[in-house]
Formats: sequence, structure tokens, C-alpha cells
Amino acid sequence: MRPTRRHCLLALLVLQSLVIAGLVWTFRQELHQKLAARVPCRVLYLGDSIIAQGGVWSWRLGHWWPHDQNHGRPGFELFQINATAQEVLPVLRPQTVVVMGGHNDLARHDLATLTRDYDQLLTTLRSCASVERIIVVSTLPDTTRQFADQVSGLNGHLVATCQSDPRLTFLDLRPLLSPEGKLRAEFSRDGVHLNPKGYAAWAEALRPLVDGGRSTTDR
Repeated sequence: MRPTRRHCLLALLVLQSLVIAGLVWTFRQELHQKLAARVPCRVLYLGDSIIAQGGVWSWRLGHWWPHDQNHGRPGFELFQINATAQEVLPVLRPQTVVVMGGHNDLARHDLATLTRDYDQLLTTLRSCASVERIIVVSTLPDTTRQFADQVSGLNGHLVATCQSDPRLTFLDLRPLLSPEGKLRAEFSRDGVHLNPKGYAAWAEALRPLVDGGRSTTDR
């Protein structure tokens, strides 16, 4: 077999594998959406692209029956996440909400605005009678320490807020993903967003909280 023909066959096999993998992933996503629409929403995920790119969180946590809804939206600031919460909470009536946000606000707003907008979001979540627990995930820095002071200030505010309300649990990912004050490159695909290894570490820390435990991270 000539090298050119062999290379063409190999490329065709790779392309075929990618197409099949894409179809399988699309089918799984559609199946999850159909099943989720038929069962109560136990866990609602809210946030920006970092939450959104987590995909089907129940599968990341090893829960093969869909009981979650991911309403993370790329590019959303805190006020937009709040608007999403106001829209979906009365319909989905989740028991638990997992929220992470603030990344898209850092370049546009000062710390006072960040904390005000996050407080308004948490007020919306606490106003929903079905919500028994709110897991507030720490806002992560990027790999360059840009906006490090704002990230640190916002997380400090969130820690204090969670300590004042038993319905709130603060999940601090910083010891896992950014122990030196910046996101470790091994957990990121572009300096801001997480890669599969980063999501795996997050899911490992999140699982006991979603399953009913309390935080073992700093609060």
C-alpha cells in the first residue's frame, strides 16, 4: 500500500471517529434534556461560561439519572445571572443551587459593584421557597493574577456572607486550583477557562456537598 493511500485511509478513519463521537455526545445531551424535563430539578447550576462548559454536571458527579439543569451562560455578568435566576427559579423549583460568577464583571466594575450585584443574586436565590441549600463556588483568578485584588476581595465578602446564613455553603476551589493566587496552568485550557482536569478536581470537591454533606473547604 502506497503511503499516500495509507494516510488517506487513516485520515478517513479519524474523521469517521470524530463524527461518531459528536453524534454520541449530541444524543446524550438531547437525552439528558428530554429526561430532565420529565423529572423534578434537584440541582440548578447558575453562572457564566465556566459553569456552562461543565456541561451535564450530574454526569460529572457520577449521577447517571439526570436531576440537574445547567443554566450557565457564556459572557454573563452577575446582573444577567440574577435575571436568569428570576426567570427559571419559579419554573424549576430546585432544592439546591450551585452558583459561580463574577468573572465577566472584573474588567468592568469595582469591588463595591461586584459585591452589591452578588448580594442581589444571592437575595434572589434565598427568596425561592424550594431552595434548601445554595452552594457558592469561589470566583477563580486567571493564570496571570490579573484582577487578583478584586477576586480576593469578592471571595472574602462571599465567605463572610456564607458564614452568616446556614442555607449558604462556600466551596473554596482556590486551594485546589489556584493555591498561589493564580489559576494553575495545568487546570486551564486558555488561562481563564478550565480543562477536563480542572473540572474533575471541581467535581470531586462538589460531589459531597451536592450529595448532602457540608463543606470541608475553607469557609
